[in-house]
Amino acid sequence: GGYLQQYIGWQACFYLLLAYGLLTLAFFSIVMPETSSEKRPFNARSLFRDQIKIMKHPPFLLNVVVFGCAYSVMQAFNIFAPFMVQDLLGYSPVSYGHLALLVGFSFLSGAIAYKYCVKKIGSQKTYSMALWGHVSGSVLLLIFAELELFEVWAIFGPTCIVVFFSSFI
Repeated sequence: GGYLQQYIGWQACFYLLLAYGLLTLAFFSIVMPETSSEKRPFNARSLFRDQIKIMKHPPFLLNVVVFGCAYSVMQAFNIFAPFMVQDLLGYSPVSYGHLALLVGFSFLSGAIAYKYCVKKIGSQKTYSMALWGHVSGSVLLLIFAELELFEVWAIFGPTCIVVFFSSFI
């Protein structure tokens, strides 16, 4: 994305994402079969009843809230980080792209670590570890903000920790 922005313009990223999305939609529409073996006619009443049952299930609601918080942190970062890195710290779009790739790698490595942790220590302990890791990264980011450490490492280090553990959730 940084290369596209620097050499073609910021709009090029959106055209690339549009093409990627359309290709992905076409690919999965053709390649992926329907997974449900039970064919049922559409029934709005049973659909609504099932949705109410799900929305009244406390573990489901807790997971929705936790995931929503984790996802909102990542989206807030995706919105503010380019401005901070490029406009306030003076880095190029390409440099920001490399840093964003590091954050993406944190998410990928967290997903791989999650699979390993669930096998070794179980899902409950892994989930607890993820929450504590997420909170620790957030607290570290707040400490750096209070100390007015406005450097790339002080922004991206704690963010990588938060994103790593967000992928567990």
